[in-house]
Amino acid sequence: MHEAGIAQSIIDIVEETAIKNNADRVFKVFVEIGKLQAIETDSLLFAFEALKYDTIVSEAELIITEIPVTGICRDCNHKTVYDDYIFSCSKCSSVNVEIVSGEELKITEIEVNDEQS
Repeated sequence: MHEAGIAQSIIDIVEETAIKNNADRVFKVFVEIGKLQAIETDSLLFAFEALKYDTIVSEAELIITEIPVTGICRDCNHKTVYDDYIFSCSKCSSVNVEIVSGEELKITEIEVNDEQS
């Protein structure tokens, strides 16, 4: 389950960022995950919950936004959102498609309580 490794990496990055910014607690962690990452969100949430204890992230909620796979046809410039992994233009059927979203895996926001509050 590679989700456990990803959850640990998220925790490590969030802890480091929070400490650098003088935060003593993290309440929410927002991440964007593209469908092409093939991450099982339930498994990631489970791993995050299991690994966050005894860290600055122990009270945090992991909020995941799934990003769909989107491509733009290089032949007709039509934009298509894909539900499967057959990347052809829905307008002209060309397979000359550039994937423009769906590969993301990033922390977008961290909600903290700083020590000065």
